[in-house]
Amino acid sequence: MEMRPKTTGEGRQWEYYGLIALAATMWGSLGAMTKGLYALGVGPWSLTFFRTSLGFLAFGVVILFTNRSWLRVRRQDLPFLALFGLISTSAFYALYLYTISLTSVAAAAVLLYTAPVFAAIMARFAFGEAITPPKVVALLLTFAGCTLVAGLESGAPVVTPLGIATGLGSAITYASFGIMGKRARERYSHWTINFYSMAFATLFLVPVLALPGVSLWPYPLEVWLLLAVMTAGPTLASRALYVSAIKQVEASRAAIVATVEPVAAAVLAFVLLGELLSPSQLLGGFLVLA
Repeated sequence: MEMRPKTTGEGRQWEYYGLIALAATMWGSLGAMTKGLYALGVGPWSLTFFRTSLGFLAFGVVILFTNRSWLRVRRQDLPFLALFGLISTSAFYALYLYTISLTSVAAAAVLLYTAPVFAAIMARFAFGEAITPPKVVALLLTFAGCTLVAGLESGAPVVTPLGIATGLGSAITYASFGIMGKRARERYSHWTINFYSMAFATLFLVPVLALPGVSLWPYPLEVWLLLAVMTAGPTLASRALYVSAIKQVEASRAAIVATVEPVAAAVLAFVLLGELLSPSQLLGGFLVLA
């Protein structure tokens, strides 16, 4: 039986979709910031650890000064929250940021947004959300679009096989963020969910600090300013908005609304970094969004 989200009217539904779109737009700025941090000498693994640990601290500060009761969770829910942090936060951040290091911001974002396909499949099993004919068409268009974005049709890929693998991996782990977040919202505040997912993600990423070339200091002031902006926007505010809204809408629809992110990422990459997509990649991006 198909499960439908509880709503308070069509107007409220659009409000929730608006919050998701705003969160996704913030995520769209992540690519340009990431490229800037890479140029300043911050490596992918260092940046992944920075994003989770600073996000953990940011959510913790909000909770300490707002409502400390949000720290309370049932002991039997800790394994689920740990898994949430491992898959949808630490693995997602690592795969997406590494994909950006392998290819352009726009190509990484479009590969990421095969996520609605995976979200639709996951939501079918997790919540009984119907896989409708439009969703099947979306699946076909997405794979065709990814082929064009990767440049596979030309015989000279502009995205390497490793980039495709990590990009699709980021899509799968990102899709799990909406699914697992919706399940967790049945019991906890979005602040609680984000705090614990970030805490566990940071814990899981501690071993990467031992990898060659991974460093947390010293960095110029520009790095810390960019990290502060990344923590406040694409990490703290965006996750809070998305997880608060996901309780009220279908997980698969939320993932589809969030496809404004690659558009925002491509626009910002063009304005700030001068990155362009080829005509075939533009067509592929259009197919994914369609």
